[in-house]
Amino acid sequence: MPKYEIHLAIADKIYFLLGNDIIKNPALFFCGNLAPDAYESGNNNGIFNKKHTHMCDDEVVHSYGYGYPKVAEQFRYRINEFIKNYYMKSGKDKDLYLGYIVHLLTDEIYRINVYQLLEKYLKNGEINSNEIDFRKNLADKVAKDEYKDIFNELSGMFKISINDYPFEQNLFEIFDRTWDCEIKDFINFNEINAFNNSVLCSLKNEWKQEKIYKSNKSIEFVDIVAKEIIDRIFYKYGIF
Repeated sequence: MPKYEIHLAIADKIYFLLGNDIIKNPALFFCGNLAPDAYESGNNNGIFNKKHTHMCDDEVVHSYGYGYPKVAEQFRYRINEFIKNYYMKSGKDKDLYLGYIVHLLTDEIYRINVYQLLEKYLKNGEINSNEIDFRKNLADKVAKDEYKDIFNELSGMFKISINDYPFEQNLFEIFDRTWDCEIKDFINFNEINAFNNSVLCSLKNEWKQEKIYKSNKSIEFVDIVAKEIIDRIFYKYGIF
């Protein structure tokens, strides 16, 4: 899964593109973009917590539907249900829930992109991509760590550091506070506070006074994902 830096960069890009006419509370929006990973702050931070916060209960969480069309269909159904039962009823916290949705879509797009890179990589070897259930078998092998090193290396193409991205928002102003909010039934107030504080500490440790930004594949990826998510939110899920 992408780390918090990618999620913050995509949140920053989406807010820049949509503006405050749509996102009224950017702080809540950024917070929601991190919230699904706040399970790490809980006392039982196992895979079951991660599956639940990422709406992948009882499913193949590692693939997000790559090789498993029914899993992809079920995941998108759950996004629709979350929008209907949580986002649409969230009132003043709507931007928090919108950020949560953006995080989940980012994870899905990120994971599928890395699988596609792996598929291209293996096509140059002895793997027959025309075999029945090629993608399903590949997803299963990744889950069993058979291609762990290659997969991690390829996923590194989309990694970004805080100092690599020209943020429009001041992240310190956004995260230097106590968060009195939660994602009902998914992430509680204490987990959000603990996780956001850990992100703030990381930001303070990594942030440099002088930055030199350079165009790279990670920044291109942020732009592409942000635009794809906006398109899906507008036209597929009909949020705005």
